[in-house]
Amino acid sequence: MEKDESIDTAFSEKIISATGSHSHRGNRSIHQLLQDREHRGKQGRNTREGFTPRDKTNITQRFVPRNNGRVFDDYVHHRIFCGSISPDGQVFMAACQDRRIMFYDLKTEKKLKTVYAADNGWSILDTDFSPDQQWLLYSGWSRYASICNIWGEHQVHDHLEVGDDPDGNFCLFSVKFSPDSNEFVGGSNDRYVYVYDLNRKTLREKFRAHDDDINTVSFFEDSNNHLLLSAGDDALCKLWDRRIPKGKAAGIFVGHTAGVTHIDPKGDGRYFISNGKDHGIKLWDVRKMTSSTLTKKYSRTEDHDYRYVTRGNARQTPAVHPNDGSIMTYRGHTVGGTLIRAKFSPTETTGQRYIYSGSADKIAYIYDVLTGDIVQKLVGHTGIIRDLSWHPTETKLMTTSWDGTVAVWEHHDRDEKPMRSLKRKSESVMGSGRRLVNVSEMEDLDDDEIEGGHVFDAANLTQQGLQNLLRMLSDQGYHVVINPDDMEEDGEWEEGDEEGDNRKDDDSQDEDDDDDE
Repeated sequence: MEKDESIDTAFSEKIISATGSHSHRGNRSIHQLLQDREHRGKQGRNTREGFTPRDKTNITQRFVPRNNGRVFDDYVHHRIFCGSISPDGQVFMAACQDRRIMFYDLKTEKKLKTVYAADNGWSILDTDFSPDQQWLLYSGWSRYASICNIWGEHQVHDHLEVGDDPDGNFCLFSVKFSPDSNEFVGGSNDRYVYVYDLNRKTLREKFRAHDDDINTVSFFEDSNNHLLLSAGDDALCKLWDRRIPKGKAAGIFVGHTAGVTHIDPKGDGRYFISNGKDHGIKLWDVRKMTSSTLTKKYSRTEDHDYRYVTRGNARQTPAVHPNDGSIMTYRGHTVGGTLIRAKFSPTETTGQRYIYSGSADKIAYIYDVLTGDIVQKLVGHTGIIRDLSWHPTETKLMTTSWDGTVAVWEHHDRDEKPMRSLKRKSESVMGSGRRLVNVSEMEDLDDDEIEGGHVFDAANLTQQGLQNLLRMLSDQGYHVVINPDDMEEDGEWEEGDEEGDNRKDDDSQDEDDDDDE
Protein backbone atom coordinates (compact mmCIF):
# COMPACT_ATOMS: atom_id res chain seq x y z
CA MET A 1 0.00 0.00 0.00
CA GLU A 2 1.21 3.47 -0.89
CA LYS A 3 -0.51 6.69 0.01
CA ASP A 4 -0.05 10.32 0.87
CA GLU A 5 -0.21 10.78 4.64
CA SER A 6 -3.01 13.28 4.04
CA ILE A 7 -5.07 10.91 1.90
CA ASP A 8 -8.01 12.68 0.37
CA THR A 9 -10.16 13.82 3.30
CA ALA A 10 -13.29 14.14 1.19
CA PHE A 11 -12.94 10.54 0.02
CA SER A 12 -12.46 9.27 3.57
CA GLU A 13 -15.51 11.19 4.72
CA LYS A 14 -17.58 9.65 1.93
CA ILE A 15 -16.68 6.14 3.06
CA ILE A 16 -17.20 7.00 6.72
CA SER A 17 -20.58 8.55 5.94
CA ALA A 18 -21.67 5.47 4.01
CA THR A 19 -20.47 2.86 6.51
CA GLY A 20 -20.19 4.58 9.89
CA SER A 21 -16.68 3.16 10.17
CA HIS A 22 -13.79 4.99 11.84
CA SER A 23 -16.15 7.76 12.88
CA HIS A 24 -15.61 9.97 15.93
CA ARG A 25 -17.60 7.39 17.87
CA GLY A 26 -15.28 4.59 16.79
CA ASN A 27 -16.35 1.29 15.29
CA ARG A 28 -19.51 0.46 17.17
CA SER A 29 -20.29 -3.19 17.80
CA ILE A 30 -23.48 -4.80 16.57
CA HIS A 31 -24.59 -5.02 20.21
CA GLN A 32 -24.14 -1.25 20.57
CA LEU A 33 -26.08 -0.64 17.36
CA LEU A 34 -28.93 -2.77 18.72
CA GLN A 35 -28.89 -0.72 21.90
CA ASP A 36 -29.03 2.49 19.86
CA ARG A 37 -32.08 1.19 17.99
CA GLU A 38 -33.85 0.34 21.23
CA HIS A 39 -32.93 3.74 22.67
CA ARG A 40 -34.50 5.48 19.68
CA GLY A 41 -37.68 3.50 20.29
CA LYS A 42 -37.83 4.54 23.97
CA GLN A 43 -37.49 8.16 22.95
CA GLY A 44 -40.51 7.83 20.69
CA ARG A 45 -38.61 8.14 17.44
CA ASN A 46 -39.75 6.17 14.40
CA THR A 47 -38.24 2.68 14.53
CA ARG A 48 -40.54 0.94 12.06
CA GLU A 49 -37.68 0.39 9.67
CA GLY A 50 -35.34 -0.75 12.43
CA PHE A 51 -31.78 0.17 11.61
CA THR A 52 -30.99 3.24 9.55
CA PRO A 53 -29.45 2.59 6.10
CA ARG A 54 -26.10 3.68 7.49
CA ASP A 55 -26.42 1.27 10.43
CA LYS A 56 -27.31 -1.57 8.05
CA THR A 57 -24.22 -0.91 5.97
CA ASN A 58 -22.14 -0.57 9.13
CA ILE A 59 -23.18 -4.10 10.03
CA THR A 60 -23.03 -5.82 6.64
CA GLN A 61 -19.66 -4.34 5.63
CA ARG A 62 -18.11 -6.41 8.41
CA PHE A 63 -19.12 -9.68 6.75
CA VAL A 64 -16.44 -9.88 4.10
CA PRO A 65 -16.39 -13.07 1.99
CA ARG A 66 -13.96 -15.48 3.61
CA ASN A 67 -11.41 -17.98 2.41
CA ASN A 68 -13.77 -20.96 2.40
CA GLY A 69 -15.02 -21.07 -1.15
CA ARG A 70 -17.09 -23.69 -2.87
CA VAL A 71 -17.35 -24.70 -6.49
CA PHE A 72 -20.29 -23.15 -8.27
CA ASP A 73 -19.67 -24.80 -11.65
CA ASP A 74 -16.76 -26.94 -12.74
CA TYR A 75 -18.03 -28.34 -16.04
CA VAL A 76 -16.55 -25.56 -18.13
CA HIS A 77 -13.19 -27.17 -19.01
CA HIS A 78 -12.03 -24.00 -20.75
CA ARG A 79 -10.53 -20.76 -19.55
CA ILE A 80 -13.18 -18.37 -18.25
CA PHE A 81 -12.38 -14.82 -19.30
CA CYS A 82 -15.44 -12.95 -17.97
CA GLY A 83 -17.77 -13.46 -15.04
CA SER A 84 -20.25 -11.01 -13.52
CA ILE A 85 -23.42 -10.78 -11.46
CA SER A 86 -26.29 -8.73 -12.87
CA PRO A 87 -26.98 -5.39 -11.11
CA ASP A 88 -30.15 -6.80 -9.52
CA GLY A 89 -28.31 -9.88 -8.24
CA GLN A 90 -30.54 -12.39 -10.02
CA VAL A 91 -28.22 -13.71 -12.74
CA PHE A 92 -24.61 -14.75 -12.98
CA MET A 93 -22.87 -14.85 -16.36
CA ALA A 94 -19.66 -16.65 -17.32
CA ALA A 95 -18.03 -16.28 -20.76
CA CYS A 96 -15.43 -18.83 -21.84
CA GLN A 97 -12.69 -19.16 -24.39
CA ASP A 98 -14.66 -21.85 -26.25
CA ARG A 99 -17.34 -19.24 -27.20
CA ARG A 100 -19.88 -20.35 -24.59
CA ILE A 101 -21.75 -17.73 -22.58
CA MET A 102 -23.56 -19.33 -19.64
CA PHE A 103 -26.31 -17.71 -17.58
CA TYR A 104 -27.24 -18.97 -14.10
CA ASP A 105 -30.13 -18.26 -11.74
CA LEU A 106 -28.40 -17.26 -8.50
CA LYS A 107 -31.37 -18.24 -6.31
CA THR A 108 -31.45 -21.84 -7.51
CA GLU A 109 -27.84 -21.95 -8.76
CA LYS A 110 -29.13 -23.69 -11.88
CA LYS A 111 -28.08 -22.88 -15.41
CA LEU A 112 -30.67 -20.82 -17.29
CA LYS A 113 -29.22 -21.14 -20.76
CA THR A 114 -26.07 -21.33 -22.83
CA VAL A 115 -25.46 -18.99 -25.74
CA TYR A 116 -22.80 -19.65 -28.33
CA ALA A 117 -21.05 -16.44 -29.24
CA ALA A 118 -20.19 -15.28 -32.71
CA ASP A 119 -16.63 -15.85 -33.86
CA ASN A 120 -14.47 -13.71 -31.59
CA GLY A 121 -11.05 -15.01 -32.50
CA TRP A 122 -8.93 -15.77 -29.44
CA SER A 123 -11.77 -15.45 -26.93
CA ILE A 124 -14.64 -13.37 -25.65
CA LEU A 125 -12.73 -10.57 -23.91
CA ASP A 126 -15.37 -8.35 -22.33
CA THR A 127 -19.06 -8.39 -21.44
CA ASP A 128 -21.60 -6.00 -19.93
CA PHE A 129 -25.19 -6.29 -18.71
CA SER A 130 -27.65 -3.72 -20.04
CA PRO A 131 -29.07 -1.38 -17.37
CA ASP A 132 -32.47 -3.10 -17.65
CA GLN A 133 -30.70 -6.49 -17.33
CA GLN A 134 -32.39 -7.94 -20.38
CA TRP A 135 -29.36 -8.02 -22.68
CA LEU A 136 -25.69 -8.91 -22.64
CA LEU A 137 -23.11 -7.06 -24.73
CA TYR A 138 -19.83 -8.83 -25.56
CA SER A 139 -16.75 -8.37 -27.73
CA GLY A 140 -13.44 -9.94 -28.73
CA TRP A 141 -11.10 -10.22 -31.71
CA SER A 142 -13.67 -9.19 -34.28
CA ARG A 143 -14.85 -6.01 -35.95
CA TYR A 144 -18.27 -6.80 -34.48
CA ALA A 145 -19.69 -6.32 -31.03
CA SER A 146 -22.65 -8.55 -30.26
CA ILE A 147 -25.80 -8.42 -28.13
CA CYS A 148 -27.85 -11.41 -26.99
CA ASN A 149 -30.94 -11.76 -24.82
CA ILE A 150 -30.64 -13.17 -21.31
CA TRP A 151 -34.14 -14.41 -20.56
CA GLY A 152 -36.35 -16.83 -22.48
CA GLU A 153 -35.69 -19.99 -24.45
CA HIS A 154 -35.69 -18.05 -27.72
CA GLN A 155 -32.51 -16.41 -28.89
CA VAL A 156 -31.99 -12.89 -30.19
CA HIS A 157 -28.45 -12.30 -31.37
CA ASP A 158 -27.41 -9.05 -33.05
CA HIS A 159 -23.93 -8.53 -34.48
CA LEU A 160 -23.05 -4.85 -34.76
CA GLU A 161 -20.22 -3.76 -37.04
CA VAL A 162 -17.85 -1.37 -35.30
CA GLY A 163 -14.44 -1.72 -36.95
CA ASP A 164 -13.63 -1.90 -40.65
CA ASP A 165 -10.89 -4.54 -40.67
CA PRO A 166 -12.16 -7.73 -42.36
CA ASP A 167 -8.93 -9.66 -41.69
CA GLY A 168 -9.51 -10.27 -38.00
CA ASN A 169 -6.86 -7.84 -36.78
CA PHE A 170 -9.37 -5.57 -35.06
CA CYS A 171 -10.21 -6.12 -31.41
CA LEU A 172 -12.59 -4.45 -28.98
CA PHE A 173 -10.86 -5.17 -25.69
CA SER A 174 -13.61 -3.44 -23.72
CA VAL A 175 -17.30 -2.57 -24.20
CA LYS A 176 -19.85 -0.87 -21.92
CA PHE A 177 -23.54 0.04 -22.19
CA SER A 178 -24.49 3.68 -21.71
CA PRO A 179 -26.61 4.45 -18.63
CA ASP A 180 -29.73 4.91 -20.80
CA SER A 181 -29.07 1.75 -22.89
CA ASN A 182 -29.18 3.73 -26.12
CA GLU A 183 -25.45 3.46 -26.85
CA PHE A 184 -22.36 1.50 -26.04
CA VAL A 185 -18.73 2.55 -25.94
CA GLY A 186 -15.81 0.39 -27.02
CA GLY A 187 -12.04 0.61 -26.77
CA SER A 188 -9.91 -1.06 -29.42
CA ASN A 189 -6.41 -2.08 -30.39
CA ASP A 190 -6.35 0.59 -33.11
CA ARG A 191 -6.15 3.23 -30.33
CA TYR A 192 -9.65 4.58 -31.01
CA VAL A 193 -12.71 4.91 -28.80
CA TYR A 194 -15.97 4.00 -30.58
CA VAL A 195 -19.49 5.08 -29.61
CA TYR A 196 -22.28 3.04 -31.22
CA ASP A 197 -25.95 4.10 -31.50
CA LEU A 198 -28.08 1.08 -30.65
CA ASN A 199 -31.35 2.63 -31.82
CA ARG A 200 -30.09 3.46 -35.29
CA LYS A 201 -27.63 0.56 -35.37
CA THR A 202 -24.86 2.72 -36.66
CA LEU A 203 -21.55 4.06 -35.45
CA ARG A 204 -22.16 7.48 -33.94
CA GLU A 205 -18.57 8.64 -33.42
CA LYS A 206 -14.98 7.53 -33.01
CA PHE A 207 -11.86 9.39 -31.96
CA ARG A 208 -8.23 8.55 -31.34
CA ALA A 209 -7.74 8.43 -27.60
CA HIS A 210 -4.38 6.77 -26.83
CA ASP A 211 -0.97 6.00 -28.29
CA ASP A 212 -1.29 2.24 -27.74
CA ASP A 213 -3.97 -0.44 -27.31
CA ILE A 214 -7.04 0.70 -25.38
CA ASN A 215 -7.70 -2.03 -22.83
CA THR A 216 -10.63 -0.61 -20.90
CA VAL A 217 -13.44 1.95 -21.26
CA SER A 218 -16.42 3.01 -19.19
CA PHE A 219 -19.06 5.67 -18.77
CA PHE A 220 -17.98 7.75 -15.80
CA GLU A 221 -21.34 8.40 -14.14
CA ASP A 222 -24.40 6.22 -13.69
CA SER A 223 -26.74 8.82 -15.16
CA ASN A 224 -24.60 10.63 -17.73
CA ASN A 225 -23.82 9.65 -21.32
CA HIS A 226 -21.44 12.56 -21.88
CA LEU A 227 -18.44 11.57 -19.76
CA LEU A 228 -16.24 8.62 -20.74
CA LEU A 229 -13.17 7.02 -19.21
CA SER A 230 -10.50 5.15 -21.15
CA ALA A 231 -7.11 3.62 -20.38
CA GLY A 232 -4.57 1.53 -22.21
CA ASP A 233 -1.06 0.33 -22.77
CA ASP A 234 0.32 3.87 -22.88
CA ALA A 235 -0.11 3.73 -19.06
CA LEU A 236 -2.54 6.67 -19.08
CA CYS A 237 -6.14 7.04 -17.92
CA LYS A 238 -8.19 9.73 -19.68
CA LEU A 239 -11.52 11.45 -19.10
CA TRP A 240 -13.50 12.53 -22.16
CA ASP A 241 -16.40 14.98 -22.38
CA ARG A 242 -18.33 14.33 -25.59
CA ARG A 243 -19.67 17.91 -25.54
CA ILE A 244 -16.23 19.38 -26.30
CA PRO A 245 -14.18 18.97 -29.51
CA LYS A 246 -12.86 15.49 -30.10
CA GLY A 247 -9.19 14.72 -29.86
CA LYS A 248 -8.73 16.63 -26.63
CA ALA A 249 -9.22 14.85 -23.32
CA ALA A 250 -10.99 16.68 -20.52
CA GLY A 251 -8.47 15.23 -18.11
CA ILE A 252 -5.43 12.94 -18.04
CA PHE A 253 -4.29 10.80 -15.12
CA VAL A 254 -0.61 9.92 -14.84
CA GLY A 255 0.82 7.46 -12.33
CA HIS A 256 1.00 3.95 -13.72
CA THR A 257 4.39 2.83 -15.00
CA ALA A 258 2.94 0.12 -17.26
CA GLY A 259 -0.27 -0.46 -19.18
CA VAL A 260 -3.68 -0.19 -17.52
CA THR A 261 -5.86 -3.32 -17.64
CA HIS A 262 -9.15 -2.16 -16.11
CA ILE A 263 -10.95 0.89 -14.75
CA ASP A 264 -13.98 1.03 -12.44
CA PRO A 265 -15.78 4.30 -11.62
CA LYS A 266 -17.11 4.72 -8.10
CA GLY A 267 -20.34 6.10 -9.56
CA ASP A 268 -20.29 9.43 -7.73
CA GLY A 269 -18.79 11.49 -10.57
CA ARG A 270 -15.57 12.07 -8.65
CA TYR A 271 -13.50 8.92 -8.07
CA PHE A 272 -12.41 5.86 -10.02
CA ILE A 273 -9.82 3.09 -9.73
CA SER A 274 -7.48 1.57 -12.30
CA ASN A 275 -5.62 -1.73 -12.29
CA GLY A 276 -2.19 -1.79 -13.92
CA LYS A 277 0.43 -4.13 -15.31
CA ASP A 278 2.76 -2.53 -12.73
CA HIS A 279 0.90 -4.70 -10.15
CA GLY A 280 -0.89 -1.76 -8.57
CA ILE A 281 -4.45 -0.48 -8.24
CA LYS A 282 -4.66 3.31 -8.15
CA LEU A 283 -7.42 5.50 -6.74
CA TRP A 284 -8.03 8.74 -8.65
CA ASP A 285 -9.86 12.00 -7.95
CA VAL A 286 -10.98 13.74 -11.15
CA ARG A 287 -10.41 17.10 -9.47
CA LYS A 288 -6.69 16.29 -9.50
CA MET A 289 -6.20 15.77 -13.19
CA THR A 290 -2.66 16.04 -14.51
CA SER A 291 -1.50 18.84 -16.76
CA SER A 292 -1.06 17.79 -20.38
CA THR A 293 2.61 18.79 -20.15
CA LEU A 294 3.24 15.79 -17.91
CA THR A 295 1.51 13.13 -20.01
CA LYS A 296 4.55 11.79 -21.79
CA LYS A 297 4.62 8.04 -21.38
CA TYR A 298 6.86 7.09 -18.49
CA SER A 299 9.70 4.78 -19.51
CA ARG A 300 9.18 1.31 -18.12
CA THR A 301 11.92 0.16 -15.78
CA GLU A 302 10.61 -3.39 -15.29
CA ASP A 303 12.76 -6.03 -16.95
CA HIS A 304 9.98 -8.55 -17.44
CA ASP A 305 7.08 -9.15 -19.80
CA TYR A 306 3.79 -8.91 -17.91
CA ARG A 307 2.35 -11.76 -19.98
CA TYR A 308 4.72 -14.21 -18.37
CA VAL A 309 4.75 -12.89 -14.82
CA THR A 310 6.47 -15.01 -12.19
CA ARG A 311 6.56 -14.76 -8.43
CA GLY A 312 10.05 -13.33 -8.58
CA ASN A 313 9.55 -10.33 -10.85
CA ALA A 314 6.13 -9.58 -9.33
CA ARG A 315 7.79 -9.14 -5.93
CA GLN A 316 10.38 -6.66 -7.19
CA THR A 317 10.09 -3.14 -5.85
CA PRO A 318 7.78 -1.39 -8.33
CA ALA A 319 8.86 1.69 -10.22
CA VAL A 320 7.34 4.93 -8.97
CA HIS A 321 6.16 7.54 -11.45
CA PRO A 322 7.76 10.93 -10.67
CA ASN A 323 4.47 12.69 -11.44
CA ASP A 324 2.05 10.20 -9.89
CA GLY A 325 -1.25 12.03 -9.42
CA SER A 326 -3.21 9.20 -7.76
CA ILE A 327 -4.35 9.57 -4.17
CA MET A 328 -3.77 5.92 -3.17
CA THR A 329 -2.05 2.79 -4.51
CA TYR A 330 -2.96 -0.74 -3.44
CA ARG A 331 -0.41 -3.54 -3.83
CA GLY A 332 -0.26 -7.24 -3.11
CA HIS A 333 -1.81 -8.88 -6.16
CA THR A 334 -0.02 -9.56 -9.45
CA VAL A 335 -1.12 -8.61 -12.95
CA GLY A 336 0.11 -10.87 -15.70
CA GLY A 337 -1.01 -13.00 -18.60
CA THR A 338 -4.26 -11.14 -19.25
CA LEU A 339 -6.27 -8.00 -18.51
CA ILE A 340 -7.15 -8.59 -14.86
CA ARG A 341 -10.07 -6.72 -13.31
CA ALA A 342 -10.31 -4.68 -10.10
CA LYS A 343 -13.54 -3.17 -8.76
CA PHE A 344 -15.23 -1.30 -5.93
CA SER A 345 -17.31 -3.41 -3.55
CA PRO A 346 -21.11 -2.83 -3.56
CA THR A 347 -22.69 0.31 -2.12
CA GLU A 348 -25.63 -1.30 -0.30
CA THR A 349 -23.75 -3.89 1.74
CA THR A 350 -20.30 -2.32 2.10
CA GLY A 351 -20.62 1.40 1.35
CA GLN A 352 -17.84 0.72 -1.20
CA ARG A 353 -15.48 0.21 1.71
CA TYR A 354 -13.40 -2.32 -0.21
CA ILE A 355 -11.60 -2.82 -3.50
CA TYR A 356 -11.30 -6.36 -4.81
CA SER A 357 -9.13 -7.74 -7.59
CA GLY A 358 -8.25 -10.89 -9.47
CA SER A 359 -4.61 -11.87 -9.76
CA ALA A 360 -2.15 -13.87 -11.81
CA ASP A 361 -1.08 -15.72 -8.66
CA LYS A 362 -4.53 -17.44 -8.63
CA ILE A 363 -5.72 -15.57 -5.53
CA ALA A 364 -8.53 -13.00 -5.23
CA TYR A 365 -7.60 -10.00 -3.07
CA ILE A 366 -9.83 -7.71 -1.00
CA TYR A 367 -8.34 -4.37 0.11
CA ASP A 368 -9.55 -1.84 2.66
CA VAL A 369 -10.08 1.26 0.54
CA LEU A 370 -9.06 3.63 3.37
CA THR A 371 -5.99 1.90 4.77
CA GLY A 372 -4.81 -0.10 1.76
CA ASP A 373 -4.53 -3.20 3.94
CA ILE A 374 -5.31 -6.61 2.48
CA VAL A 375 -8.48 -7.65 4.31
CA GLN A 376 -8.82 -11.09 2.77
CA LYS A 377 -7.12 -13.44 0.33
CA LEU A 378 -9.36 -15.98 -1.35
CA VAL A 379 -7.19 -19.01 -2.14
CA GLY A 380 -8.22 -22.09 -4.09
CA HIS A 381 -8.15 -21.61 -7.84
CA THR A 382 -5.41 -23.28 -9.85
CA GLY A 383 -5.40 -20.76 -12.68
CA ILE A 384 -5.34 -16.99 -13.19
CA ILE A 385 -8.39 -15.18 -11.81
CA ARG A 386 -9.20 -12.69 -14.56
CA ASP A 387 -12.66 -11.55 -13.49
CA LEU A 388 -14.76 -11.55 -10.32
CA SER A 389 -18.00 -10.05 -9.08
CA TRP A 390 -19.42 -9.11 -5.65
CA HIS A 391 -23.17 -9.60 -5.17
CA PRO A 392 -24.94 -6.22 -4.85
CA THR A 393 -27.10 -7.17 -1.83
CA GLU A 394 -25.52 -10.29 -0.33
CA THR A 395 -22.18 -11.06 1.30
CA LYS A 396 -21.18 -13.23 -1.64
CA LEU A 397 -18.33 -12.91 -4.11
CA MET A 398 -17.91 -15.02 -7.26
CA THR A 399 -14.65 -15.65 -9.08
CA THR A 400 -13.95 -17.04 -12.54
CA SER A 401 -10.64 -18.58 -13.41
CA TRP A 402 -8.55 -20.00 -16.19
CA ASP A 403 -8.75 -23.32 -14.36
CA GLY A 404 -12.25 -23.62 -15.85
CA THR A 405 -14.21 -23.19 -12.63
CA VAL A 406 -16.56 -20.69 -11.04
CA ALA A 407 -16.23 -20.40 -7.27
CA VAL A 408 -18.44 -18.76 -4.64
CA TRP A 409 -17.01 -17.13 -1.51
CA GLU A 410 -19.30 -16.21 1.38
CA HIS A 411 -18.96 -15.11 4.99
CA HIS A 412 -19.48 -17.86 7.53
CA ASP A 413 -19.21 -17.36 11.27
CA ARG A 414 -18.11 -20.90 11.96
CA ASP A 415 -14.42 -21.68 11.72
CA GLU A 416 -14.11 -23.39 8.37
CA LYS A 417 -10.94 -24.49 6.68
CA PRO A 418 -9.92 -22.56 3.57
CA MET A 419 -10.40 -23.79 0.04
CA ARG A 420 -7.37 -25.45 -1.53
CA SER A 421 -6.96 -27.52 -4.64
CA LEU A 422 -4.83 -30.26 -6.14
CA LYS A 423 -2.68 -28.95 -8.95
CA ARG A 424 -3.62 -30.52 -12.26
CA LYS A 425 -2.20 -29.46 -15.62
CA SER A 426 -4.76 -30.75 -18.08
CA GLU A 427 -8.03 -29.92 -16.38
CA SER A 428 -9.53 -28.81 -13.12
CA VAL A 429 -9.99 -31.45 -10.44
CA MET A 430 -12.35 -29.29 -8.45
CA GLY A 431 -15.04 -31.93 -8.80
CA SER A 432 -18.77 -31.45 -8.41
CA GLY A 433 -18.52 -31.49 -4.62
CA ARG A 434 -19.80 -28.50 -2.75
CA ARG A 435 -17.23 -28.15 0.07
CA LEU A 436 -13.61 -27.44 -0.58
CA VAL A 437 -11.19 -27.92 2.29
CA ASN A 438 -7.52 -27.57 3.02
CA VAL A 439 -5.71 -30.67 4.23
CA SER A 440 -2.04 -30.27 5.10
CA GLU A 441 -1.79 -33.50 7.09
CA MET A 442 -3.72 -36.27 5.35
CA GLU A 443 -3.09 -39.38 7.43
CA ASP A 444 -6.67 -39.22 8.72
CA LEU A 445 -8.30 -38.69 5.32
CA ASP A 446 -11.03 -41.20 4.55
CA ASP A 447 -12.75 -42.36 1.37
CA ASP A 448 -15.90 -40.34 2.06
CA GLU A 449 -13.95 -37.12 1.67
CA ILE A 450 -12.75 -38.11 -1.79
CA GLU A 451 -16.25 -39.25 -2.81
CA GLY A 452 -17.63 -35.96 -1.53
CA GLY A 453 -15.65 -34.04 -4.12
CA HIS A 454 -13.09 -32.50 -1.78
CA VAL A 455 -10.07 -30.79 -3.24
CA PHE A 456 -6.56 -30.96 -1.84
CA ASP A 457 -3.28 -29.12 -2.25
CA ALA A 458 -0.56 -31.63 -3.03
CA ALA A 459 2.13 -29.05 -2.33
CA ASN A 460 1.20 -29.06 1.36
CA LEU A 461 1.13 -32.84 1.87
CA THR A 462 3.46 -34.96 3.92
CA GLN A 463 4.96 -37.95 2.12
CA GLN A 464 2.60 -40.30 3.94
CA GLY A 465 -0.33 -38.02 3.23
CA LEU A 466 0.49 -37.95 -0.48
CA GLN A 467 0.64 -41.74 -0.57
CA ASN A 468 -2.78 -41.95 1.09
CA LEU A 469 -4.23 -39.47 -1.37
CA LEU A 470 -2.83 -41.29 -4.40
CA ARG A 471 -4.16 -44.61 -3.16
CA MET A 472 -7.66 -43.27 -2.67
CA LEU A 473 -7.68 -41.42 -5.97
CA SER A 474 -6.61 -44.60 -7.71
CA ASP A 475 -9.37 -46.53 -5.96
CA GLN A 476 -11.86 -43.96 -7.23
CA GLY A 477 -10.75 -44.49 -10.83
CA TYR A 478 -8.52 -41.42 -11.27
CA HIS A 479 -5.42 -41.66 -13.42
CA VAL A 480 -2.76 -39.76 -11.48
CA VAL A 481 0.45 -38.47 -13.01
CA ILE A 482 2.98 -36.51 -10.95
CA ASN A 483 5.83 -34.62 -12.55
CA PRO A 484 8.34 -33.58 -9.87
CA ASP A 485 9.88 -31.10 -12.32
CA ASP A 486 6.76 -28.97 -11.93
CA MET A 487 7.65 -28.13 -8.33
CA GLU A 488 10.06 -25.53 -7.09
CA GLU A 489 12.57 -26.29 -4.37
CA ASP A 490 10.35 -24.58 -1.82
CA GLY A 491 7.47 -26.91 -2.66
CA GLU A 492 5.43 -24.31 -4.56
CA TRP A 493 4.18 -24.92 -8.07
CA GLU A 494 5.91 -23.07 -10.83
CA GLU A 495 4.14 -20.41 -12.85
CA GLY A 496 3.88 -20.37 -16.60
CA ASP A 497 3.36 -24.00 -17.60
CA GLU A 498 -0.40 -24.01 -17.10
CA GLU A 499 -0.94 -20.72 -18.83
CA GLY A 500 1.40 -21.55 -21.74
CA ASP A 501 4.63 -19.76 -22.54
CA ASN A 502 4.26 -19.79 -26.30
CA ARG A 503 1.63 -17.16 -26.83
CA LYS A 504 1.99 -13.46 -27.59
CA ASP A 505 -0.62 -12.14 -25.22
CA ASP A 506 -3.55 -13.88 -23.59
CA ASP A 507 -5.88 -11.09 -24.65
CA SER A 508 -4.17 -10.89 -28.05
CA GLN A 509 -4.40 -13.35 -30.90
CA ASP A 510 -1.38 -15.38 -31.83
CA GLU A 511 -1.40 -15.43 -35.58
CA ASP A 512 0.94 -18.43 -35.60
CA ASP A 513 -1.14 -20.56 -33.26
CA ASP A 514 -4.92 -20.40 -33.45
CA ASP A 515 -5.77 -23.37 -31.27
CA ASP A 516 -7.18 -23.14 -27.75
CA GLU A 517 -3.91 -24.17 -26.09
